Amino acid sequence: MATEWISPTWRMPEVSNQSKFENYSLDFDGSNEYVNTNLTQSGTIAVSCWFYTDDASTQMAFFGAGTTNPYQIRNFGLQNGEYVVGCYTKDLTPNMRGIRYDTTGGSASYTTGQWTHFVGIIEQVTSTNANYYLYENGDLKVQVNDGYREQTTYSFFLGAMNNFGTATQKFNGKIDQLAVFDYVPSQDQISYLYNSGTPINPMAISGQPPVAYYPLGGSSTGSASTLTIPNESVADATVFDFDGSSDFIDLGTTTDYNNGDLTGAIWVKASSSRSTTVYAFSNSGSPSIPGFDFKVKTNNEVQVSRVTDTQNTASGWLNIGFAEDVWQYLAFTYNDSTNSLKLFLNGVLKDTSTDTPHTPKTSTVKLTIGSYTGTSNFWEGELSNAQIWNTTLLDTEIETLFNSGVPLFSGTQPQAANLRAWYPMNIDNATWNGSDWIIEDSSTPYSGTINFQI
Repeated sequence: MATEWISPTWRMPEVSNQSKFENYSLDFDGSNEYVNTNLTQSGTIAVSCWFYTDDASTQMAFFGAGTTNPYQIRNFGLQNGEYVVGCYTKDLTPNMRGIRYDTTGGSASYTTGQWTHFVGIIEQVTSTNANYYLYENGDLKVQVNDGYREQTTYSFFLGAMNNFGTATQKFNGKIDQLAVFDYVPSQDQISYLYNSGTPINPMAISGQPPVAYYPLGGSSTGSASTLTIPNESVADATVFDFDGSSDFIDLGTTTDYNNGDLTGAIWVKASSSRSTTVYAFSNSGSPSIPGFDFKVKTNNEVQVSRVTDTQNTASGWLNIGFAEDVWQYLAFTYNDSTNSLKLFLNGVLKDTSTDTPHTPKTSTVKLTIGSYTGTSNFWEGELSNAQIWNTTLLDTEIETLFNSGVPLFSGTQPQAANLRAWYPMNIDNATWNGSDWIIEDSSTPYSGTINFQI
């Protein structure tokens, strides 16, 4: 999991900076601050970020890494008032290839004292040749063809150069929204990233998403000596991985979902190695303990049940095209007045079931993610972004939530006023307190936290 322990230090944003860069960027001192991303990237690479600096003379890197045998460094940064997009090759002439401050391969200057959007691209053409591109604020400034050497050994540092394991060229200023791509973005994609000067989510870019995305600011955790920056482009940055034997999320007991209209939804990735029926989301104990159950059999049949005092409205065990080892979106709606239950997979209605009227019940029920009552049928695989509404969402609203396969971890949700529980299970909503994970219910602001074991 990418969720990290947070040090006992309050990090209070300046309210006047709300929605501004200063509220979300990281400020590097140019002396000893940098982040080891543990990311290596061979072949074609593109780096996008926003930056702010008052320094027009220091050699400093947004993102860089090096290797030996042969000696070579890939660098995206600034030097002598100019941009650098290229690689150092010790045994070649000139040593610096690509877009560089000595102007041999083309250059462009940057302006201090303002926020600027940067895109640098190294497009490998052959084993010894590459195209280099520099974009500033959405506009192509330099394009050259030059020599190339591969780099795969050392991981990239953010805010510095990883010079064979040692941080050099440390950045003096602020960096925000650094994203890494393994292809050459189009002009339309670069214009999207710049967005006329307003930061926008790189993960929502058309086409392939970045292989790494470091939002910085609010997602950064750690202490004064160690800072953790999760890569939000990978799945484990916003999910929890369950082992199938004892892991589950205990969200406490409640009577909130016993009766009336209901909608539930969760992103799931079921492991093909599971050996029993597994529960993704549940708050019932038996037909005498009301609530709902969401579960998957080993043969990939899916069932959702609306459980009351003596009866179930169940979808039946359905072969609805559920697949293993891939992310899918399960959702259901229940209409109390018609006793109608709908089951959805990836935003598409798969089944409708009806039953006789149910008798209201007020039993206290445990709400769990990843198990049946916290005692059996433990989920094996990954789960994320669980939600409950006390209303029946429309079919079109379920499709909106599926969002063409891109989870909506933030922002306004359909029928937000009726959203009663929302557990994104991501880096901004789950923390470790030393003995338990704390997962926040994001359905209402300042709703507090709920302990769970895993």
